Amino acid sequence: MAIIKKHASILNLTNYQTFINDAVPLSRYFRITEFSDTFTGGKNGFLIEGSEHLKETTEIKIEILDVDGNPIYVEPDSGIPEYYEGLSKLVAVYVYDDTPIGIGRITLLGELKTYINIDGGITDIPSEWADVYNVKWEHEFKINKLLPNEDKVRFYKRPLVTVTELIKPIVTKSIPTVTQTGSLQGIPERPVAGADYRDWNSSTLYNLTITDSGTWTSSIDEQTISVPSLSYTSTVKEVLNDKSILVDTPYTSSNRVSTFESAPYTITFEDRDSQIVSGSAITGSFAHMKFTNLKTFVGDIARVKVYSKSRNEPGDYQFQQDIKLESTELLRDLTSTIDTELSYGNFNLYNLDTYWMTSSDESPVTINTDILQSSVKIDYNTVAAVSQSLLTVDSYAIVTDLEYTLAFKTLISGSISPDKSVRAYLSSSNYTQEITTIKADDSYLQRVDVSENIISDQTDDMNLVFESSGDDWYISNVSLRNSQETSFSPDEFILVQEVARKSATETFDFKFEFYDINNNYIPVDVKSSREFVGGNASNISNITWKGKVLTESGSILIEDTLLTDANVFNKHRPVIFRQGASPEGEEVFDIASGSIWFDTDNGNTCYTLDDGSWNETRDDDIASTKITADAKPDIYVNSSPPGLSTVATEGSIWFENDEGESPPTLTIHHYTGSAWTNLGRVK
Repeated sequence: MAIIKKHASILNLTNYQTFINDAVPLSRYFRITEFSDTFTGGKNGFLIEGSEHLKETTEIKIEILDVDGNPIYVEPDSGIPEYYEGLSKLVAVYVYDDTPIGIGRITLLGELKTYINIDGGITDIPSEWADVYNVKWEHEFKINKLLPNEDKVRFYKRPLVTVTELIKPIVTKSIPTVTQTGSLQGIPERPVAGADYRDWNSSTLYNLTITDSGTWTSSIDEQTISVPSLSYTSTVKEVLNDKSILVDTPYTSSNRVSTFESAPYTITFEDRDSQIVSGSAITGSFAHMKFTNLKTFVGDIARVKVYSKSRNEPGDYQFQQDIKLESTELLRDLTSTIDTELSYGNFNLYNLDTYWMTSSDESPVTINTDILQSSVKIDYNTVAAVSQSLLTVDSYAIVTDLEYTLAFKTLISGSISPDKSVRAYLSSSNYTQEITTIKADDSYLQRVDVSENIISDQTDDMNLVFESSGDDWYISNVSLRNSQETSFSPDEFILVQEVARKSATETFDFKFEFYDINNNYIPVDVKSSREFVGGNASNISNITWKGKVLTESGSILIEDTLLTDANVFNKHRPVIFRQGASPEGEEVFDIASGSIWFDTDNGNTCYTLDDGSWNETRDDDIASTKITADAKPDIYVNSSPPGLSTVATEGSIWFENDEGESPPTLTIHHYTGSAWTNLGRVK
């Protein structure tokens, strides 16, 4: 993903005639420091200290040329750096991904009031050279955009991290592995059929199209596909539609790029479109961390390390994670209850209905896969002639002077006319910022990748809007994110971290450390704190056996899965509750008669469910015994039943383990007060 490039004008400073040519390697009069022998990709920097010989009001001119003689952007381009370090002014030099590798040249011009003569004495500048640029310093250096940026990082502002609490259900995701077979044909695109593949040094694209009733899914991206009869394999680079894909390696015959007719293929992949996401009654508490003010004057941030500590516990910060700093996709839902997170720029029926809305019913918007994979089709009503707007339900916090990139794929089906267009922009209640407008021409009869950058000129909560005119536009793979390029770190970043809370309300302090590409610590102190109160996972009182969680809030778990859930036990089995409020079956699952509830708000009074009613259960032999607040059922893990004389409380649980079976099994029993009742068995 590219960024908007800044440009400099030709000044021709090297041709400027001066009284003195400063030949000292790092300048006697300008006194240059931190000037690297090689300028790498990104924002490089050096310092100009100046000297007592320079006139106080001199405006230093700076020009840097690449190996081809083209100017390289220097900030600030006025030649009066505003960023000071001690007595020195910092200058930033931008090396982009299209800057040629080679020898560069820097030229500085300034105005002297005195100079050092050949005898080492200090002499006034001759009157004929006064009040003009009279000193020049030039220096050659290497430029290599491919090398990582190792300059000392200087921020414009101190980075800020805002931590908020994110509460969402804990889900279990199962993605099936699928092997798909069928028949397809091969069609060369780049290079063309007949080209000698040995002489081809550019990128390649080869089309594989299904010839039977099968279809492609987006899940095959970056997977290996094989055509055994041709001894041909390649990697999927893009799914065009449900019948055609592009792969990276063409089929060749005698080193010539070739077509092939219908041939059997096979491909094995994780079918994300068929994933099964199982929800639960457990909700987790997460720290949503938004990093801002990351824009650097010089250098590049590569990684961030996160540390945290609870104010409820002694000790220092504990390391949480080390993550690469990358731009954040704005079109995603971190609060989704049907997935860990959901990117809704990839269109399907659920995403379209949930995260997008339209401005008119006159021009229907539908999901399409046969023309453009995972796309929306806008059927323009030519009679009503009303433009259709497709806009996001959510708005996004857009910040002034930050750079954003909008990317999407599009094509048009049908005739071409100048009145057919798609306009993309950001919109709030009182402001609109244009991103791009594309006009229909012959190029859009095929899929076109559109990418446009903007620098926001307004801080506001804005929606993304596509406004289309004319039939029939297809749009897919929409992405809106902070702009980023190699060696140019993004201006903002979002990170989500699970919070290991041990109490209902707990405050955590966070510390963040930034590092460059060589893992050098960037000395800037960034901290934040947040009180976390949501979710019920913190109520878990875990009992483990051989690394497996056995209990959760009084219910039974095997390998973190509620046995009361229908996917482990029949939901009509009796279960055990330990909580203050009476359990309500309709909130989570149907509760079977015979279930037990220990009321923790009433001295652990025991109730049994009978025909939908909780009835207090008492044993005459222990009626006079005081049940204290910390009394609770006991848990046993062994192969034989505990002696009844050792059972302390009704509702105790016995996990009967039989390691002799393969695989090992657990049979679960609960004590009714007089006998052990078998609840079932799991492997």
